[in-house]
Amino acid sequence: MVITFQNTVHRLVGLLYQSGAQADEAKSYLRVLEQIVSNADGELQETFQVFITNMVSRRVKLAVSRAVLNEAISKLTNLPDRIAFDLCKFALVRLKPRIICFEEHVCSILQHIGTIMERFCMFRQAAETLLTVPLERGHRRYAAEYKFDTYVRIARLFLQADDVRRAEFYIKRAGLLQKEVSDKPKIILYKESYACILDHARKFIEAARRYVELSAISNKCMSFLRKAFICIALSTTGEQRSHILFLLLKDERTKILPGSALIGKLYHNVIIKRSDLKDFEAILQPHHKITLPDGLTLLERAINEHNLLSVSKIYNDISFEQLAALFETTPTYVQIIAAELITNGRIPAVIDQIRDSLVFENHREVPLIDMEIKSLCNQLNSIFNKIAVENPAWLAKIETEIREENDKEC
Repeated sequence: MVITFQNTVHRLVGLLYQSGAQADEAKSYLRVLEQIVSNADGELQETFQVFITNMVSRRVKLAVSRAVLNEAISKLTNLPDRIAFDLCKFALVRLKPRIICFEEHVCSILQHIGTIMERFCMFRQAAETLLTVPLERGHRRYAAEYKFDTYVRIARLFLQADDVRRAEFYIKRAGLLQKEVSDKPKIILYKESYACILDHARKFIEAARRYVELSAISNKCMSFLRKAFICIALSTTGEQRSHILFLLLKDERTKILPGSALIGKLYHNVIIKRSDLKDFEAILQPHHKITLPDGLTLLERAINEHNLLSVSKIYNDISFEQLAALFETTPTYVQIIAAELITNGRIPAVIDQIRDSLVFENHREVPLIDMEIKSLCNQLNSIFNKIAVENPAWLAKIETEIREENDKEC
């Protein structure tokens, strides 16, 4: 039997005038709903709309309406996307005047509209739709896990829409709720999303750190290690970068990554040539290959900075012709890069235009082993002074022995 629009109206009107237990009323409405979804054919939208309108009516008991609408929304998720989208929009219009009674249903419909938009690659619109879910300003309290899931989803949608700033804002909102969530897959999804957002925001060191952490807790370990490798290679130099490079260098799994030899060269401050980057460039993602306003790619900028800092550890000064030969480029190009890095405070150097060279300031960090030797010498000196104070005779004897030894040598 095909359920027509007119037939549905008559049946719903009849149910309004029936009296009985709430459970029986709900079952009657659910039978009508089932028949609409399975037999309405071309009039599905019209009959479904009249059904929703009827269920929102104040003439239907609220408990019955809420139970039946839960099932109706569930049925919507199984309908073709275009039909479901129109019906969801219609249902929202009907439900919003009574949102205090049907807030839960409104949230479910908004979530499904977001899902449909996402399937049609309408990422920004999907995120904006989910933002209308009243997580913080609604009349009911939502579980921390529900809010956490929604914020992570919004952040991922904004990232797919290339709105990194808003993606980062909402992933941080999710981060405030992380401690209240115990589901491991959800925590991993959140951490992966955060790392990916930082990656797109060019906060490469922080992204690399998060990817390394994920490689230890996720079954996608090699994917995360590869992403950590990319991010750390594109990052600016510093202690944090060296620490992460050390972790990657000691991780046996990284040896099978394309271009993995680059990790050791970056860590040991070896000058990197174009030929060293061939395998590495093949694993870069599209957002890593963008050209910056100065005409350089992210990789070129990072390698130029690395190479200049590597040179500064070897030379006190070097001509731009020598630098150009090392970097396999022109002296003019090297001078432009050096000037920019000096201006930004990235390398401790000055340009000597008379000699056409780069002069590095001699403010190098004292290696850790030198600091340890110095500390040991200071401790020995302190012990020697204390012994001399406590035992002057011993000191006099030692000084006499040293003088006699010196006289023999003379």
